[in-house]
Amino acid sequence: PAEAEEAVRVAVAVTGKPAVVYPNSGEGWDAGGRGWTGRSTFDPGRVRAWTGAGARLVGGCCRVGPDRIKELAGLLER
Repeated sequence: PAEAEEAVRVAVAVTGKPAVVYPNSGEGWDAGGRGWTGRSTFDPGRVRAWTGAGARLVGGCCRVGPDRIKELAGLLER
C-alpha cells in the first residue's frame, strides 16, 4: 500500500493511460512459516491520493476484505 501512489503516478506518466490500483493489506508473507506477518497498512483514506495520481479503478487484493472495499466506495462517493 505504501508504494501504490507513486506506482500509479509512474505508470500513468510512462503509458499515458489510466491506471488501476489494487494494493494488498501490506502484511508480509512468511513462506517458511506459511503465514502472514506484521500488521495491515492498507488505509482506505489514501484513495484520494491514488485517484489524484491517475488511478481510475481502485480496490484491494490479498487480505483486503469487503468491509475495507465498502470504506473505499464510501470515500469515493463523497
